Amino acid sequence: VVRKARDAGVVIYGVGYLERAADAPSLQSLRRLARDTGGPFVSAILPDKTLPEDFTSDFYRFLGTGGRIVFDAPTTGTPGSNLAYTITAQTSSTSNPRISGTAEVAFVAGPMEDPIGWLQRQYEENQIIVIAAGAAALLLLLALILLIVRGVRRRKDQPVPAPGAAINDEPAKKRLVLAWLEMVDNGERIAIDETTVRIGRHSDNDIRLEEDAEQSTVHRRHATIHVTPDREFIITDLSGEDGNGVFVNSERIARRALNDGDLIELGLVKLRFQVADI
Repeated sequence: VVRKARDAGVVIYGVGYLERAADAPSLQSLRRLARDTGGPFVSAILPDKTLPEDFTSDFYRFLGTGGRIVFDAPTTGTPGSNLAYTITAQTSSTSNPRISGTAEVAFVAGPMEDPIGWLQRQYEENQIIVIAAGAAALLLLLALILLIVRGVRRRKDQPVPAPGAAINDEPAKKRLVLAWLEMVDNGERIAIDETTVRIGRHSDNDIRLEEDAEQSTVHRRHATIHVTPDREFIITDLSGEDGNGVFVNSERIARRALNDGDLIELGLVKLRFQVADI
């Protein structure tokens, strides 16, 4: 009952009539209904079962706990003025005569203003504020456009890697270089500064070899080079038996230790292995 009353916006006003004082506990449920919905509760006074003296004079106190009264108000009156309405409530029972109470509730009267007319009036009354707000919004828009244009120019100014060029996505770090891979076709040198380096076409590799997508001979994950504690450089083929394979000095290998000056072929990409001077 409480949930449905709350959903409907109903406040329960509890009025309890006792036959005898021992019946008071039986009114607890009615008292809780009133309390949980924001309404008051009054109990008749024994032995004549009269209601409290302030029952009628304070009948509308439930408005202060969330209750409401809904009625059609007349449209007469000066716009913007306060109109006082007198509301009369009446109750009746078989044991008590009909009682009534009144309360005065103030409402603001006046027709609703046309939204366009309201905006026009606000502009006329606050022209300086409106113009200043418009100028600030325009400056903010121009700043945003400038940031976007600068970002586009910055991306255009970045060099585009040539087909077959190696791309190392990691930022430059001051690390000990263990060896070098030199691109045979353009002389570009790629540092090996990790104990395990993954090589392939996919962006998650440590060294990414980029080719024409339609004629790519480098696999997404083509090979790894692992450096042992004894500073041996072991290259391992990840392309599989049916892949393009890994060739060292024109010989296809599955796994092999590299020597300084070895020629590595991954598809059509050729790399010269060079041990760094430490």
